[in-house]
Amino acid sequence: MLIKNYNKYILSALFAVVAFLFWKIGYACAFSYHEQFQMFLTTKNYFLERMSLPGGLADYVSEFLVQFYYFPLFGALIVAALLLVIQMLTWRLMVCFSAKDFAYVFSFLPSIFVWQYMGNESVLLSFLVAVTASLGFNFGYVSIKNNVFKIVYSTAGVVVFYYLFGAIAFSSVFCMVIWNFKEKINVFNSILAVLVAVFTAVICYNLTSYPLFRFFLGINYFRFPTEIPMMQILIMILIAVCPLLGLIEPKINKKISIVSLAAIAIFGAFYVPTGFKALNYEVIEYDYLVRIGNWDKIIAIAEKQNPRTPQSVSCLNLALAEKGELGNRMCDFFQNGKEG
Repeated sequence: MLIKNYNKYILSALFAVVAFLFWKIGYACAFSYHEQFQMFLTTKNYFLERMSLPGGLADYVSEFLVQFYYFPLFGALIVAALLLVIQMLTWRLMVCFSAKDFAYVFSFLPSIFVWQYMGNESVLLSFLVAVTASLGFNFGYVSIKNNVFKIVYSTAGVVVFYYLFGAIAFSSVFCMVIWNFKEKINVFNSILAVLVAVFTAVICYNLTSYPLFRFFLGINYFRFPTEIPMMQILIMILIAVCPLLGLIEPKINKKISIVSLAAIAIFGAFYVPTGFKALNYEVIEYDYLVRIGNWDKIIAIAEKQNPRTPQSVSCLNLALAEKGELGNRMCDFFQNGKEG
């Protein structure tokens, strides 16, 4: 075995550390941005309000966690931990699909894609929670040996899971269908699971006023109700099909294993940052620095690169005023025209 158990643990731990440092050092401002959009309450009515829609438990859990985003350290720990759990659950599923040690590096792919997608500041933590829950639900299904229990799990279980975590249930159903095909399980099981999921989504649609497509793609995974990014759909498909990578059985040698690990690492290093738009995060960082009153850093950032948006310029002018330098230095920086 080229990637022994202790090496797996080292790789996973290293991945989690890199994710933590990435968020804590590079994008701590993102946690402040998300935390300001909600006020989590521990009341019964607040819980029932969240649970009134499919995916309510994912929303409630994510909002509970997001309240700790007030401290960027906790935010980075939460996100890194969830990305690590996604990777580990993916590997457990791949093992069920007869994965060899060589395939371990591929278990990082879903986490890498989710990480990149989270660069979009409108992606809610509920999607990350839902993805984690879906992988756990999938692992539960493939672990069941009794066919009767499988039928119950893929019918009543899907109904409950859909209502608790939302449209991510369709990803789980897709994974069930793949597993049933691989194990040559009666096609009736797959058809039943698909029909139950679709029927549940349609029933929920008829009981609420949301557009039908959101019951198949997610209600509260993305901040804006009129938009479902294509990346979200791709991730929902990826977490269902990724365990199939466990079926890869190349003629392995040590060089191939090292090259695969290096390729995944390089891919992640270049791909993840593509999800973070510099202009958007400029505004978010300025807002975060205003929130914590770090006027010196605001001015230092502006000295390196002039702010490029009306919001950023306003933050800079506030920082100059707080430091008593507005009258002397205002014209040293770009100023808004009528947009200000």
